[in-house]
Amino acid sequence: MPSTFYLRPTALCDSPQSEEGEALRLAGGMVFASRFALIEREGGQIAARRRFSLPQLREALADLPAAVREQFENLQRAHPPLQCGARTLRLDQPQVM
Repeated sequence: MPSTFYLRPTALCDSPQSEEGEALRLAGGMVFASRFALIEREGGQIAARRRFSLPQLREALADLPAAVREQFENLQRAHPPLQCGARTLRLDQPQVM
């Protein structure tokens, strides 16, 4: 049975400056992550769990399966603003209500 991998941000921070520039902007929004967990499941059980800082993860990506690299790219993908009728909600800017 093939393994399934999950890349999960585990340490969120306010800005990349709070982590000396070593934080990744998630989904083009206002949330950043500095630590990640890579979980491997096989046969319905957790086979392995590894934790990475952002620099460690970037270094390890070349040796990880393509599914993990794809998840890493998807975490960074910016989303377009939401159109709600005449209103636009931008996820990369603070919203004042």
